[in-house]
Amino acid sequence: MKRIVTVLFVFIFAINIATLVAAIKSPRTGANHDAYLMKFKQWAQTYITKKNAYTIRDWGSDGQRGVFATEDIKEGQQLLSLNWVSTLNLDIIAVEQKTFFEKMEEEVEGGLSDEDVLVLSLMMYRYCMTSDTYDLKAWVKALPADTSSFNSALYFSKQELEYLKGSPGFVHALLVQSEASELFEKLENSLFKDPYVLGVCKEHGTFTWEDFQWAHSIVSSRKIYIKSSEEERLIALVPPYIDFINHNSDPNTVIDFQEQSGMVVLTASKPIKKGEQLYLSYGTHQDCNSDFLIDYGFIDEESPKNCVNVLYEELYETIQDSDPKKNEKIFILDKVFEKEIRLKLFKGSLTEDLLKISKYLSYKQESLLEYLKGLIDLKLNHYPTRLQDDELFLLSTEYQTLSTRSQLAFKTSLQEKRILQFVKDDLQNSINDIDIKETAQPPKPKSTTKDEL
Repeated sequence: MKRIVTVLFVFIFAINIATLVAAIKSPRTGANHDAYLMKFKQWAQTYITKKNAYTIRDWGSDGQRGVFATEDIKEGQQLLSLNWVSTLNLDIIAVEQKTFFEKMEEEVEGGLSDEDVLVLSLMMYRYCMTSDTYDLKAWVKALPADTSSFNSALYFSKQELEYLKGSPGFVHALLVQSEASELFEKLENSLFKDPYVLGVCKEHGTFTWEDFQWAHSIVSSRKIYIKSSEEERLIALVPPYIDFINHNSDPNTVIDFQEQSGMVVLTASKPIKKGEQLYLSYGTHQDCNSDFLIDYGFIDEESPKNCVNVLYEELYETIQDSDPKKNEKIFILDKVFEKEIRLKLFKGSLTEDLLKISKYLSYKQESLLEYLKGLIDLKLNHYPTRLQDDELFLLSTEYQTLSTRSQLAFKTSLQEKRILQFVKDDLQNSINDIDIKETAQPPKPKSTTKDEL
């Protein structure tokens, strides 16, 4: 973990030059008490630039909350301008939780990521600073406390994850759970037993897995990233109020960070009618539903362009033992994944990085189309059930009895299989077209003696 000394940031461009590379994740579930939400709304009035134009309220049947327009909003209208010091970030934590911040730096072997620090500081705010006065208190109290509707990775049981088997999301979920569990065990034996922490948190008692699980889910589902102009790295923070805005693949608002003023600004990217919900696009333009599910706790069934992640292990499996360039290909594959590039298959295309590595892996063995078709078959075979059977199960009464998380996992796998089958059929059609063209070519004329000479 590295402390930020000066707040100088450069806005990161994502889908277009107006969109922040964000990870404001998961549908926003409701707070325990309306009184807390009311106080939070009053706190937020300082930063709302378009007064009385929108408000947070309940929607849906499971206590979810969203932000809704209370009057017509014009495109380009600035809606909220949030001061940097009124977001959950490392700078404010270093000041308001100075000793705890220093303890985190000193006592945790191997260090902590920015996200880990946000998680631990949120636990300190919520459970141990209940009688303290601090700027974010109204927001912390307004955060959802009922975890029954939390659907991000840490809340999936082994049984619920079974419906995700075969999906890259299954591997992703296990990795998130494993890393979180290891970190909590490390903290249990170090930071959480520190005399200072035990003293400050005397009324609450020692931090539990449930405390950590809640804070981890809140941060992972609500954080955004901006880039420091002093350091070549992304900085994580959670912006209050903005974190109550839900996701849509066709958003009507965007976030910008204004470096000189140090303000996180929310602007309408298109006209919003009274009664309509305000939406942001979470993540980047290349997030698949398995990414949304594990990190955000939901899936986007309405997105016209979804994708399937391609794992290192899957590409490794395509390299034949008899391939004379096997070692070279493995070396290149290792280098590609060292950069943490996300390789993805879309319905009508694949990412440029996946295309490049596929061309290389198929070289001197088979055509690119045949290679990609084999990769699709390999991925489909990783799922324990067939697409046809899943389509029938989706209509069954048994499916209706599944938990929400099980249904989300099942739908994610089902959608991935649909995409893979579509791509496979498309590849086969392209292969057939090539075969037809080659067959239709006129025969070459026989060579004459003169030609041979």
